[in-house]
Amino acid sequence: MSLQIGTAVAETGKLVKGTLDIGYFSDGTPVSLPVMIASGETAGETMWIEGAIHGNEPGGTLAIVEYVTSLDLSKLKGTIVAVPVVNLQSFRAGTRNTPADGVNINRIFPGSPEGTFTYQLAAKYIDTVCAHADYLLDFHSGGLHDWCPYYVGFADDGSIENDIRMDMCKDCGTAFIWHGITSGGGLGGIIPSQVTARGIPAITVECGGGPVTEEDLASFKRAIEGNLKGRGFLEGKPDRRDHYTMAGGGNFPVTHVGGFFKTDLKAGVVLNKGDLIGKIINLYGEVLEEIRCPEDNLLVATLIFNNTPVGSGEGFAELIHVYEL
Repeated sequence: MSLQIGTAVAETGKLVKGTLDIGYFSDGTPVSLPVMIASGETAGETMWIEGAIHGNEPGGTLAIVEYVTSLDLSKLKGTIVAVPVVNLQSFRAGTRNTPADGVNINRIFPGSPEGTFTYQLAAKYIDTVCAHADYLLDFHSGGLHDWCPYYVGFADDGSIENDIRMDMCKDCGTAFIWHGITSGGGLGGIIPSQVTARGIPAITVECGGGPVTEEDLASFKRAIEGNLKGRGFLEGKPDRRDHYTMAGGGNFPVTHVGGFFKTDLKAGVVLNKGDLIGKIINLYGEVLEEIRCPEDNLLVATLIFNNTPVGSGEGFAELIHVYEL
Protein backbone atom coordinates (compact mmCIF):
# COMPACT_ATOMS: atom_id res chain seq x y z
CA MET A 1 0.00 0.00 0.00
CA SER A 2 1.34 3.43 -0.95
CA LEU A 3 2.26 5.91 1.73
CA GLN A 4 -0.35 8.68 1.87
CA ILE A 5 -0.24 11.84 3.98
CA GLY A 6 -3.38 13.88 3.39
CA THR A 7 -3.72 14.36 -0.36
CA ALA A 8 -0.06 13.50 -1.04
CA VAL A 9 0.35 9.90 -2.25
CA ALA A 10 3.92 8.60 -2.58
CA GLU A 11 5.18 7.54 -6.00
CA THR A 12 8.42 5.62 -6.51
CA GLY A 13 11.23 7.88 -7.67
CA LYS A 14 9.14 11.05 -7.51
CA LEU A 15 8.52 14.11 -5.37
CA VAL A 16 4.79 14.55 -4.79
CA LYS A 17 3.06 17.50 -3.17
CA GLY A 18 -0.22 17.79 -1.32
CA THR A 19 -1.90 19.05 1.83
CA LEU A 20 -2.89 17.65 5.21
CA ASP A 21 -6.09 19.08 6.71
CA ILE A 22 -5.45 19.50 10.41
CA GLY A 23 -8.29 21.76 11.64
CA TYR A 24 -10.56 24.59 10.53
CA PHE A 25 -10.50 28.37 10.39
CA SER A 26 -13.49 30.30 11.73
CA ASP A 27 -15.00 30.60 8.24
CA GLY A 28 -15.12 26.82 7.96
CA THR A 29 -12.24 26.44 5.51
CA PRO A 30 -9.66 23.77 6.43
CA VAL A 31 -6.27 24.49 7.93
CA SER A 32 -4.25 22.69 5.24
CA LEU A 33 -0.57 22.01 5.88
CA PRO A 34 1.74 21.73 2.85
CA VAL A 35 3.20 18.21 2.58
CA MET A 36 5.89 16.79 0.29
CA ILE A 37 6.78 13.13 -0.06
CA ALA A 38 10.10 12.31 -1.72
CA SER A 39 10.46 8.63 -2.61
CA GLY A 40 13.60 6.87 -3.76
CA GLU A 41 13.79 4.14 -6.38
CA THR A 42 14.43 1.64 -3.58
CA ALA A 43 12.06 0.98 -0.70
CA GLY A 44 13.22 1.71 2.83
CA GLU A 45 12.40 3.60 6.03
CA THR A 46 10.69 6.98 6.38
CA MET A 47 12.38 10.15 7.63
CA TRP A 48 9.89 12.82 8.75
CA ILE A 49 11.22 16.40 8.71
CA GLU A 50 9.20 19.33 10.05
CA GLY A 51 9.51 23.07 10.57
CA ALA A 52 7.56 26.01 12.01
CA ILE A 53 5.93 24.35 14.96
CA HIS A 54 6.61 27.88 16.18
CA GLY A 55 5.43 30.21 13.44
CA ASN A 56 8.10 32.85 14.04
CA GLU A 57 10.92 30.40 13.21
CA PRO A 58 11.06 30.25 9.39
CA GLY A 59 14.67 29.15 8.89
CA GLY A 60 13.97 25.43 9.13
CA THR A 61 10.96 25.83 6.85
CA LEU A 62 12.96 27.32 4.00
CA ALA A 63 15.82 24.83 4.45
CA ILE A 64 13.38 21.91 4.20
CA VAL A 65 11.82 23.30 1.02
CA GLU A 66 15.17 23.97 -0.66
CA TYR A 67 16.72 20.64 0.32
CA VAL A 68 13.84 18.36 -0.58
CA THR A 69 13.03 20.04 -3.89
CA SER A 70 16.67 19.85 -5.02
CA LEU A 71 17.40 16.25 -3.93
CA ASP A 72 18.39 13.72 -6.58
CA LEU A 73 15.85 10.98 -5.86
CA SER A 74 17.79 8.42 -7.87
CA LYS A 75 20.26 8.42 -4.95
CA LEU A 76 17.62 8.11 -2.23
CA LYS A 77 16.67 4.86 -0.51
CA GLY A 78 13.39 5.03 1.34
CA THR A 79 11.14 8.03 1.82
CA ILE A 80 11.23 11.58 3.15
CA VAL A 81 8.05 13.21 4.42
CA ALA A 82 8.52 16.97 4.63
CA VAL A 83 6.10 19.25 6.46
CA PRO A 84 7.65 22.74 6.19
CA VAL A 85 4.99 24.39 8.39
CA VAL A 86 3.26 22.53 11.22
CA ASN A 87 1.44 25.43 12.90
CA LEU A 88 -0.04 27.30 9.96
CA GLN A 89 -1.98 29.80 12.05
CA SER A 90 1.09 30.96 13.95
CA PHE A 91 3.20 30.93 10.76
CA ARG A 92 0.78 33.29 9.03
CA ALA A 93 0.76 35.57 12.07
CA GLY A 94 4.52 35.35 12.66
CA THR A 95 3.96 34.34 16.27
CA ARG A 96 5.41 31.69 18.55
CA ASN A 97 2.04 30.69 19.99
CA THR A 98 -1.15 29.82 18.13
CA PRO A 99 -3.33 32.94 17.68
CA ALA A 100 -6.54 30.92 18.09
CA ASP A 101 -5.94 30.16 21.78
CA GLY A 102 -2.52 31.58 22.71
CA VAL A 103 -1.04 28.13 23.38
CA ASN A 104 2.58 27.10 22.70
CA ILE A 105 2.05 23.84 20.82
CA ASN A 106 5.55 22.58 21.60
CA ARG A 107 4.77 22.35 25.30
CA ILE A 108 1.51 20.41 25.17
CA PHE A 109 2.13 17.32 23.00
CA PRO A 110 0.53 14.79 22.68
CA GLY A 111 -2.37 17.23 22.83
CA SER A 112 -6.00 16.24 23.12
CA PRO A 113 -8.89 15.87 20.66
CA GLU A 114 -11.12 17.44 23.32
CA GLY A 115 -8.96 20.52 23.91
CA THR A 116 -8.75 23.96 22.31
CA PHE A 117 -7.50 24.41 18.74
CA THR A 118 -3.81 23.88 19.51
CA TYR A 119 -4.46 20.75 21.59
CA GLN A 120 -6.54 19.28 18.75
CA LEU A 121 -3.85 20.20 16.21
CA ALA A 122 -1.16 18.56 18.35
CA ALA A 123 -3.19 15.37 18.81
CA LYS A 124 -4.02 14.90 15.14
CA TYR A 125 -0.55 15.83 13.96
CA ILE A 126 1.42 13.57 16.31
CA ASP A 127 -0.88 10.66 15.52
CA THR A 128 -0.15 11.20 11.81
CA VAL A 129 3.60 11.39 12.39
CA CYS A 130 3.70 8.24 14.51
CA ALA A 131 1.58 6.28 12.04
CA HIS A 132 4.19 6.72 9.29
CA ALA A 133 7.62 7.88 10.54
CA ASP A 134 10.68 5.85 11.49
CA TYR A 135 12.66 8.97 12.49
CA LEU A 136 11.80 12.63 13.16
CA LEU A 137 13.83 15.82 12.72
CA ASP A 138 12.15 18.84 14.33
CA PHE A 139 13.57 22.25 13.29
CA HIS A 140 13.59 25.39 15.46
CA SER A 141 15.37 28.72 15.87
CA GLY A 142 15.46 31.57 18.35
CA GLY A 143 12.50 33.23 16.63
CA LEU A 144 12.32 36.88 15.67
CA HIS A 145 13.86 38.33 18.85
CA ASP A 146 16.26 35.60 20.03
CA TRP A 147 19.33 33.94 18.54
CA CYS A 148 20.87 30.56 19.22
CA PRO A 149 23.97 28.79 17.89
CA TYR A 150 23.55 25.64 15.84
CA TYR A 151 22.89 22.85 18.33
CA VAL A 152 20.81 19.70 18.67
CA GLY A 153 19.19 17.87 21.54
CA PHE A 154 16.99 15.08 22.82
CA ALA A 155 15.43 13.80 26.01
CA ASP A 156 17.49 11.12 27.75
CA ASP A 157 14.66 8.99 29.09
CA GLY A 158 16.58 5.74 29.41
CA SER A 159 14.75 4.18 26.47
CA ILE A 160 16.28 1.92 23.85
CA GLU A 161 16.10 4.84 21.40
CA ASN A 162 18.74 6.80 23.33
CA ASP A 163 21.74 5.51 21.38
CA ILE A 164 19.96 6.12 18.08
CA ARG A 165 19.10 9.69 19.08
CA MET A 166 22.66 10.37 20.16
CA ASP A 167 23.84 9.13 16.78
CA MET A 168 21.27 11.33 15.06
CA CYS A 169 22.58 14.34 16.99
CA LYS A 170 26.19 13.56 16.11
CA ASP A 171 25.24 13.12 12.45
CA CYS A 172 24.05 16.75 12.35
CA GLY A 173 27.67 17.90 12.47
CA THR A 174 27.30 20.51 15.22
CA ALA A 175 29.58 20.77 18.23
CA PHE A 176 26.76 21.25 20.79
CA ILE A 177 24.46 18.45 21.99
CA TRP A 178 21.84 19.13 24.65
CA HIS A 179 21.56 15.76 26.35
CA GLY A 180 18.46 15.72 28.55
CA ILE A 181 16.47 18.48 26.87
CA THR A 182 13.31 18.01 28.94
CA SER A 183 14.90 19.18 32.18
CA GLY A 184 13.19 22.40 33.24
CA GLY A 185 11.07 24.87 31.33
CA GLY A 186 8.09 22.54 30.87
CA LEU A 187 9.82 20.79 27.97
CA GLY A 188 8.30 17.37 28.61
CA GLY A 189 5.59 18.27 26.11
CA ILE A 190 7.84 18.93 23.13
CA ILE A 191 7.10 16.76 20.12
CA PRO A 192 10.45 14.87 19.92
CA SER A 193 10.00 13.65 23.51
CA GLN A 194 6.44 12.49 22.89
CA VAL A 195 7.25 10.88 19.54
CA THR A 196 10.16 9.01 21.11
CA ALA A 197 7.85 7.84 23.90
CA ARG A 198 5.96 6.01 21.14
CA GLY A 199 9.14 4.27 19.99
CA ILE A 200 10.24 6.59 17.16
CA PRO A 201 13.67 8.25 17.58
CA ALA A 202 13.35 12.03 17.32
CA ILE A 203 15.61 15.03 17.93
CA THR A 204 15.38 18.81 18.07
CA VAL A 205 17.57 20.93 15.77
CA GLU A 206 18.06 24.60 16.72
CA CYS A 207 19.78 27.27 14.65
CA GLY A 208 19.77 31.03 14.27
CA GLY A 209 17.06 33.60 14.85
CA GLY A 210 16.03 36.95 13.45
CA PRO A 211 16.70 37.22 9.71
CA VAL A 212 17.39 33.83 8.10
CA THR A 213 20.96 33.66 6.82
CA GLU A 214 22.57 31.37 4.26
CA GLU A 215 24.67 29.98 7.12
CA ASP A 216 21.48 29.03 8.98
CA LEU A 217 20.10 27.28 5.90
CA ALA A 218 23.37 25.41 5.41
CA SER A 219 23.28 24.17 9.01
CA PHE A 220 19.72 22.87 8.75
CA LYS A 221 20.54 21.17 5.46
CA ARG A 222 23.62 19.61 7.06
CA ALA A 223 21.34 18.11 9.71
CA ILE A 224 19.08 16.63 7.03
CA GLU A 225 21.86 15.22 4.90
CA GLY A 226 23.85 13.91 7.86
CA ASN A 227 20.86 11.99 9.14
CA LEU A 228 19.92 10.67 5.71
CA LYS A 229 23.46 9.30 5.40
CA GLY A 230 23.62 8.09 8.99
CA ARG A 231 20.33 6.21 8.70
CA GLY A 232 21.12 4.70 5.28
CA PHE A 233 18.82 6.83 3.10
CA LEU A 234 21.83 8.17 1.18
CA GLU A 235 25.24 6.67 0.52
CA GLY A 236 28.25 8.09 2.29
CA LYS A 237 29.12 8.96 5.85
CA PRO A 238 27.84 11.97 7.83
CA ASP A 239 30.27 14.76 8.64
CA ARG A 240 30.96 14.00 12.30
CA ARG A 241 33.25 15.83 14.69
CA ASP A 242 36.04 14.39 16.78
CA HIS A 243 34.60 15.89 19.95
CA TYR A 244 31.30 17.34 21.18
CA THR A 245 30.29 19.79 23.86
CA MET A 246 27.68 17.97 25.92
CA ALA A 247 25.17 19.79 28.09
CA GLY A 248 22.23 18.78 30.22
CA GLY A 249 19.54 20.21 32.41
CA GLY A 250 18.22 23.68 31.91
CA ASN A 251 17.94 27.08 33.57
CA PHE A 252 15.31 29.43 32.16
CA PRO A 253 15.65 32.84 33.86
CA VAL A 254 13.06 35.60 33.57
CA THR A 255 13.11 39.36 33.97
CA HIS A 256 11.73 41.09 37.06
CA VAL A 257 11.39 44.62 35.64
CA GLY A 258 10.60 46.13 32.27
CA GLY A 259 12.70 48.17 29.86
CA PHE A 260 15.39 47.61 27.25
CA PHE A 261 17.53 44.49 27.54
CA LYS A 262 21.20 45.42 27.05
CA THR A 263 23.93 42.82 26.58
CA ASP A 264 27.42 42.43 25.16
CA LEU A 265 27.03 38.66 24.86
CA LYS A 266 26.03 36.39 22.03
CA ALA A 267 24.59 32.94 22.55
CA GLY A 268 27.11 30.10 22.37
CA VAL A 269 29.41 31.24 25.19
CA VAL A 270 29.91 29.37 28.48
CA LEU A 271 29.49 31.46 31.64
CA ASN A 272 30.27 30.97 35.31
CA LYS A 273 28.43 32.07 38.44
CA GLY A 274 28.26 35.83 38.73
CA ASP A 275 29.16 36.61 35.11
CA LEU A 276 27.05 39.45 33.72
CA ILE A 277 24.48 38.32 31.17
CA GLY A 278 22.82 41.68 30.67
CA LYS A 279 20.98 44.54 32.26
CA ILE A 280 17.65 46.28 31.86
CA ILE A 281 17.36 50.04 31.58
CA ASN A 282 14.18 52.08 31.78
CA LEU A 283 13.07 55.01 29.64
CA TYR A 284 15.11 57.38 31.80
CA GLY A 285 18.30 55.44 31.07
CA GLU A 286 18.48 54.08 34.60
CA VAL A 287 19.67 50.52 35.23
CA LEU A 288 16.82 48.67 36.91
CA GLU A 289 18.21 45.15 36.93
CA GLU A 290 21.53 43.43 36.40
CA ILE A 291 21.17 39.80 35.35
CA ARG A 292 24.01 37.48 36.28
CA CYS A 293 24.73 33.82 35.66
CA PRO A 294 23.30 31.74 38.53
CA GLU A 295 25.89 28.93 38.49
CA ASP A 296 29.10 27.70 36.89
CA ASN A 297 29.49 26.12 33.45
CA LEU A 298 26.26 27.31 31.83
CA LEU A 299 26.12 27.44 28.06
CA VAL A 300 24.03 30.31 26.74
CA ALA A 301 21.94 28.27 24.32
CA THR A 302 19.50 31.07 23.43
CA LEU A 303 19.61 34.80 24.13
CA ILE A 304 17.35 37.66 23.07
CA PHE A 305 18.91 40.32 20.89
CA ASN A 306 20.60 43.35 22.41
CA ASN A 307 18.29 46.38 22.80
CA THR A 308 15.06 44.34 22.80
CA PRO A 309 12.22 45.82 24.90
CA VAL A 310 11.02 43.39 27.57
CA GLY A 311 8.40 43.31 30.30
CA SER A 312 8.64 41.76 33.73
CA GLY A 313 8.44 37.99 33.81
CA GLU A 314 9.74 37.49 30.26
CA GLY A 315 12.20 34.75 29.43
CA PHE A 316 15.33 36.14 27.86
CA ALA A 317 17.69 33.15 27.71
CA GLU A 318 18.03 29.39 27.87
CA LEU A 319 21.04 28.30 29.92
CA ILE A 320 22.17 24.67 29.89
CA HIS A 321 24.78 23.05 32.10
CA VAL A 322 27.96 21.93 30.37
CA TYR A 323 29.12 18.68 31.92
CA GLU A 324 31.70 17.57 29.38
CA LEU A 325 34.05 19.58 27.18
